[in-house]
Amino acid sequence: MRIAVFLLILGLSSPFTVRAEYVSAGAFMPTSSVFRVRAQNPNGVVNIGSAVLVQPGKLVTNCHVTREARHIMVIRGSAGWNVESQFRDIEHDLCILAVPDVVGEVPGFAKASELKVGETVHALGNAGRRQLAFSDGEVIALHSYDGARIIQTSASFALGESGGGLFDEQGRLVGIITFKARASGVFHFALPVEWVHAVLAMAESKVAKAIPEADRAFWERPSEAQPIFYAGRIIRI
Repeated sequence: MRIAVFLLILGLSSPFTVRAEYVSAGAFMPTSSVFRVRAQNPNGVVNIGSAVLVQPGKLVTNCHVTREARHIMVIRGSAGWNVESQFRDIEHDLCILAVPDVVGEVPGFAKASELKVGETVHALGNAGRRQLAFSDGEVIALHSYDGARIIQTSASFALGESGGGLFDEQGRLVGIITFKARASGVFHFALPVEWVHAVLAMAESKVAKAIPEADRAFWERPSEAQPIFYAGRIIRI
């Protein structure tokens, strides 16, 4: 759908595709924590994205990948698991996928609020098929929004990596990679891990069932309703 501002959805186990020229060969990356997502909508369209294991049997992804799906699978290498259910926080573009039998490693966590501008971070997501894409960069800015800090980074990510992880130098999850700018440069954005913890808590308590469901994420709104830190610079494909 075309709206006033153009937005880019990235909604794109284990060789790597490396895009950045400055990849840190010695960096620890929790590759067994990141999965490919295949979400089939009722009209037959298949969305491809990424997801991160955040609790045993639970993964987080972007809702723009899975929110309309009737059948969802998570895949790592040659193994695949059917998603039993999903809990949706469409406003924040975070969906929790319940996959009781999934096999993988839950990474450590660090607060996005404690990141510093200039700190090294690593983006890890699904590049398509059985590959993981790994890119490193640094924190460019931290934007306060809805009680947390959205991460702007120079670590690049591309189609198929929506829902993948942004990790610090110790391999701890700090954010979920979600959208980026039309132009080249440092306009790559990740949702804070604090929001992931909040939606996990809501999923466990079922509190959100009483909250009216949004029809689109905060960053998908028309330009006049978007946060000023990215309004007018983002595209959707």
